Amino acid sequence: MTASSHVIDVDIRNFEQIVLQGSLQGPVLVDFWATWCEPCKSLGPVLERVAEDYGGSFLLAKIDIDASPEVAQAFRIQSVPTVVLVVDGQPVDAFTGVKSDKEVREFLDKNGLTSGTGSPVDAARELEEAGEIVAAVGLLSGWLEDNPEDAQVRVALAGLLIGADDLESAREVFDGLSEADRESEEARGVAARFDLIENSGDEEALRAEL
Repeated sequence: MTASSHVIDVDIRNFEQIVLQGSLQGPVLVDFWATWCEPCKSLGPVLERVAEDYGGSFLLAKIDIDASPEVAQAFRIQSVPTVVLVVDGQPVDAFTGVKSDKEVREFLDKNGLTSGTGSPVDAARELEEAGEIVAAVGLLSGWLEDNPEDAQVRVALAGLLIGADDLESAREVFDGLSEADRESEEARGVAARFDLIENSGDEEALRAEL
């Protein structure tokens, strides 16, 4: 079972309750996948990150077509991954194949679903406050792959990586900022943290030499 209130594994036993009845209360995004499907392994984490970011705007139901062939047949699934949006007990839209973080969000947005947190940075901060640093880093890293020009996310990710003691990755991310983007208050704060760490390291080296 997936450890999230927004993502749940579904099979024939709980399909009616989770997907059909659940979609009467709110949208359910059904991810049809298979263990042997390599594209599914790429899409799955993207869908899960987006589900967390949207914070309850929809429920992500993951269905293994080999474990629940009856459900796959009912939806006439011909290939995986296939993702179906179910509202009020009926499929209203779908897509097949691997999609980027941005493309999944565009699919949700056109169907009237909006992020519950407002931005990936807000979602990452919530995860960080909950102690889920790895998840926060993964969320921002995934977003940055599809949106490399997003300076706000780049700065936030660099800050997270500093906090996780991954200074090399933090510097690599931060160095991707333009000179103009480095003038923001947030970027200056991260730059100051780099300076503090570097100066602290020099002081320690000096003390050891003395």
